[in-house]
Amino acid sequence: PLADLSGSERGTILENVVRQVLEEITGEKTYDPDSGTTLTGKKRARNSAPFDFYLKSRKCEVKSAQLSWDKDKKCFKAQFQNIKRNEYDDLYLALYTPSGVYIYKHDDKYGISTTGKSQESCGGYIQVFAPKNEQSIDVAKNVVLDKLKHMHVKTIKY
Repeated sequence: PLADLSGSERGTILENVVRQVLEEITGEKTYDPDSGTTLTGKKRARNSAPFDFYLKSRKCEVKSAQLSWDKDKKCFKAQFQNIKRNEYDDLYLALYTPSGVYIYKHDDKYGISTTGKSQESCGGYIQVFAPKNEQSIDVAKNVVLDKLKHMHVKTIKY
């Protein structure tokens, strides 16, 4: 159901889902950061804040990815993009698949890649690959989920 939405709409929905899950798990309320001001002194929009929300005093960022086919590498992969490590304390990953949404708290190690000189302004990415030439999305999904299981927070089935 999320695949037909724009990346922005999907990201907003998944961020809200992660916030609700964390509030349910921790019993703590999340709250929005102050988005700050531009160089000219105008207030920035909420989605311009350097991270998504606070949980307790921790700055939290949510990144989402769809399990999709990489035609060049001939495999399914999940790629979480625009990750600016110096702007948050905790990174949550929301992987959406045909069967549900899988939420992870990133360990600051697994699958991290950089984008060279543009790293600071554009951010890096996290990639998780299924086996090459595996065309079954169910098999690929299970391999990807197994690679991420040490960071698992919650699964939401459709």
